[in-house]
Amino acid sequence: MKQLFLFLVAAIWFGCNAFGFRQNEFLITDFQAMGDGKTLNTKAIQKAIDAAAEVGGTVVFPAGVFISSTLFLKNNVRIDLHGGSVLKASADLQLYPKQQTGHNKDKQPYHFIIARDVKNATITGLGSIDGDGYAFWKKERKSDWDFYVENQERVSPMFEFMNCENLLLENFTISNLPGWTVHLNLCRKVRISGIKIANELYGPNTDGLDINACKDVIISDCNIRAGDDAIVLKTTKNSHQSCENITVSNCILETLCAAMKLGTESHFNFRNILFNNVNIKNATRVIDLTICDGAHVENVCFNHIIAETNSGWPLGRYIIVNLNKRDSSSKMGSINNFSISDYSCRTDNRILIGAMNGGEISNVTLENITVSYPMLEGHLPLAKNVEGDRNYGKGLPDMRAASAAMAVENVKNLSVRNLRIQYPVYPVSDDWKLLKSPLRMYNKEWYEGKDSQIKSGEIRLQFHAFWGKNIRKGILDLRGNAASEPDLKKVILLDSDVLLLE
Repeated sequence: MKQLFLFLVAAIWFGCNAFGFRQNEFLITDFQAMGDGKTLNTKAIQKAIDAAAEVGGTVVFPAGVFISSTLFLKNNVRIDLHGGSVLKASADLQLYPKQQTGHNKDKQPYHFIIARDVKNATITGLGSIDGDGYAFWKKERKSDWDFYVENQERVSPMFEFMNCENLLLENFTISNLPGWTVHLNLCRKVRISGIKIANELYGPNTDGLDINACKDVIISDCNIRAGDDAIVLKTTKNSHQSCENITVSNCILETLCAAMKLGTESHFNFRNILFNNVNIKNATRVIDLTICDGAHVENVCFNHIIAETNSGWPLGRYIIVNLNKRDSSSKMGSINNFSISDYSCRTDNRILIGAMNGGEISNVTLENITVSYPMLEGHLPLAKNVEGDRNYGKGLPDMRAASAAMAVENVKNLSVRNLRIQYPVYPVSDDWKLLKSPLRMYNKEWYEGKDSQIKSGEIRLQFHAFWGKNIRKGILDLRGNAASEPDLKKVILLDSDVLLLE
């Protein structure tokens, strides 16, 4: 009899699971949530989360559009967004409880999903989360090339995770964010896999993933479109710890700002960072390492990257490594063991790697880099006027002004191998946006009244293959390359003792 009883219990358990029912599942509609796209469901969804937290359960969102304001994620809770489900942020900011104010205007005190000191939490499924971003911006913008202007207050970041451990975000879609999307702050053991972020490209500061002072983070197989930085690692002044052991792989990124960035906020160290197999559909800056607050950076690698910088903005940089000081009171940091390999980019600008006097960039390796130029942008007029810009060669006027495919200053142990430069074939391709974009007039001295001559190649910038100043030790293997014009010197080296192979 006992064996028969156990057999029946097992059969019932397996049978229930076969029909899609699981233990410790909490269907939000059982808590009176309504997926009609009208009803405010904050209290009902929070009750489901709280109930799941009691037993380590799963909160299930069925098909439907569920409106909500701020939700608080709890320990050991799994959110499962079934296919066809939409969790949509309310456009009424008064419904969002005000949290601690952030350190800048984009870190607002209003968030949609909040987790503080939470362990073992998951958000997964084939459903989506809609931030209703347009509701938090001015309706009109100046032109199709201008960003929307945000209201003074908005929901940003949408996801605020503070001091969390064992966090998993996977497979769901996030769209139409009013500001930052996911902010990981002081988190450990995080995995973000297979998510899609689809923000308005001209949305104000619609970052994709902001990783602040986190450890042991894996980001993989994600598709991110963002109006600001797609993936940015930082260490803010109040973080008091390093950002380390971060791996990003097999992702597709698109942005009008930086695709893969470390800094600018860089008060504490960065260590053991890897970006591998990343496809950048478009960006203004592809690889951006800007350290200006005293951080020490070591062991940063970018491998197998394909990219394009065709956003219509002047002064695009497909690689910029920039070590300087934010202001006179800032400490000077350092960058050691930085490498880029197997990188192909279509662009109109340069590689810039430089340290302000007193800083040290050491052990830099660039290998198998291919750059294809639809045109060469005349950077010099604008570059002269941005000395105070910590994101663009602050303290390095000679490097900023250098007309070369690659410009380097104040670097020790530099290795460049198999750099392949493909100069423009005129006329400039019609698909290249810089000669169509009104944004080019930020560099007015170069462009005004010259569009047709620049397009035809009658007016063209002349590029050396390489310009370097104060490079100590290393090897430059530039065989197979040339300057952009036959009578132009291929390499310019100033105060350097590097081994040159031409």
